[in-house]
Amino acid sequence: MASLEKIRSRSGLLIGFIGVALAAFVLGDLFSSGNRLFGGNKHIIGEVNGDVIEQQDFEIELQEVTALQGPSANQSDIRAGLWNDKVNQLILNSEYDKSGINMTADELAGITIGLNNHEIDPVVKQIFGIQPGQEVTSQQLSAYLNQLQEQEPNRWTYIQGVIQKQRLNTKLNTLIANSYIATTAEAEAFYMNSGKTATGSFVYKSYASVDESHTTVTDADLKAYYDAHKSEFERNESRRVQYAIFDIVPSAEDNAEIRKQIEALKNTQIEYNNKFSVYDTIPGFATTENIDGFLREHSDVYYDPAFKAKGQLSATFDEAMHTNEIGFVYGPYFETGSYKMARLMDKRNDSVQVAVLVMDVIPSDKTDDMVFKNASAFAMNLEGTSYEEAKKTLNGGKAYEEVITQDDRQMSGLGSDKQLMRWTFKTTRELGEITRFTIDGKYVVAHLDAKLPKGYAAFEDIKEQLKPAAKVEKAKAYLLAELQSSSTLQDAASKLGEEVKTFSGLAFASNTLEGAGYEPVVVGAIMGLPTNAVSSPIAGTSGIVVAEVTSTNEPAESNDYKAIQSQIENAFIPRVSYELTPALREQADIKDLRADFY
Repeated sequence: MASLEKIRSRSGLLIGFIGVALAAFVLGDLFSSGNRLFGGNKHIIGEVNGDVIEQQDFEIELQEVTALQGPSANQSDIRAGLWNDKVNQLILNSEYDKSGINMTADELAGITIGLNNHEIDPVVKQIFGIQPGQEVTSQQLSAYLNQLQEQEPNRWTYIQGVIQKQRLNTKLNTLIANSYIATTAEAEAFYMNSGKTATGSFVYKSYASVDESHTTVTDADLKAYYDAHKSEFERNESRRVQYAIFDIVPSAEDNAEIRKQIEALKNTQIEYNNKFSVYDTIPGFATTENIDGFLREHSDVYYDPAFKAKGQLSATFDEAMHTNEIGFVYGPYFETGSYKMARLMDKRNDSVQVAVLVMDVIPSDKTDDMVFKNASAFAMNLEGTSYEEAKKTLNGGKAYEEVITQDDRQMSGLGSDKQLMRWTFKTTRELGEITRFTIDGKYVVAHLDAKLPKGYAAFEDIKEQLKPAAKVEKAKAYLLAELQSSSTLQDAASKLGEEVKTFSGLAFASNTLEGAGYEPVVVGAIMGLPTNAVSSPIAGTSGIVVAEVTSTNEPAESNDYKAIQSQIENAFIPRVSYELTPALREQADIKDLRADFY
């Protein structure tokens, strides 16, 4: 029997489990439906089908989840995960209500500690690290949970919420999965198609091999492709932002100045002391006896007195340090953004003790001022003209234009920094507004060019990215036209400049055709051909195929398809768990106001 102390020791696993629960499940107050209407002047962070997410409640829960995740967790990731979970919860709560799915307090207690002939829920076992075959009594779990409720009420509430919502989600998934029934006719068709194989020949021509003269696309071609595939370009609410980045990097003058400074530190210097009217001798890097103090005063890296074997030093001077006499100085030389000098301090067997003087090359105030002026001039030009015209005055800056959503994590030139994203999505932001800010050694000037509602991306916004696909359509049309009058495989091969290839044992379940690659559409079409008949040209994923089936092998008929019906139905079950929520989310009216707060 597992002891109470052993169960208690497993509670540390909660932190690891919470990461899983966040990704797979939803958070919120334990027994609230989430369908509350908040009155007064409370701040709203979002809205889902008319139900609101209050910023204050969201922030409290964010702090609780952050505490459970630990200090190393990424705050942006936690916030984004919590937002998605809250949205999903509001959507699922509505489905629970419509389906009549609920959970009583007795049921919750039953699956948590195993009361009233209930099995302990797998989620509970995972939380407390209860292994398969391990015996844990209801009394042991109850004692531990009572203690947890007294000592860590927030953690207890969180655990209850995870268990309850996991159970409700399982009930909904099970309800939908059980609503699907495979018919005998479906099972028979599946059985016959799965067991059938075909043998024959084919000719294949890839779209990529078509001469470019036949695949040049015009704006009309791009528009035709867009109109035919418009449903593929659905997008969430987004913004088009145009911005320029001015990197604050050292100039040639900055580089030369640091080299001059480090060279001056190499040897002993004689300086006149006005206070005492005498000349002072100042030891240099090559002569000082107090190397530790010298480096503390002049270097960006302190002295490391450790002895290093060959290969443990920088490759720039490793050989020189091991082959010269004590006192030898190498440099100055430039390496990884710094000017350096290395001095051999001592030798011991095959190891050496080396002091390294490091002076980082950083932008001077003069350089910073110059970059700032360039960024300011660009901003002023942007205020008085178009972005395209203003780009002509970048003067060292780099121009970018991106369409972003609130869930995007990266922006070109800025990485994962969210400052520009937050500015862009403020609900009070007006079109044409310009901002300037500094980030990580860069001056940034940005312009809000468009607010794009949820729907289909405009043709002009995505025209350039349509070109590869439109070129494929042109190649496809050209090859289909070339094959119009072909009646034999040899004729098709001649027109396409390809060879006739063979296939055997090709199954309906296969997605690939040897010699053509991944071509599920082509395989499906071949399996439906009558024998000894040349197919019409088949437009596949990567090329055109003309095929002929010379023989087929059909499976023996069966009188019992129940097992296959169960197989088809069981294959549907896992789809529910990962397709249901995204499908419901696509239909939901979601208003995302996070940018007003974060």
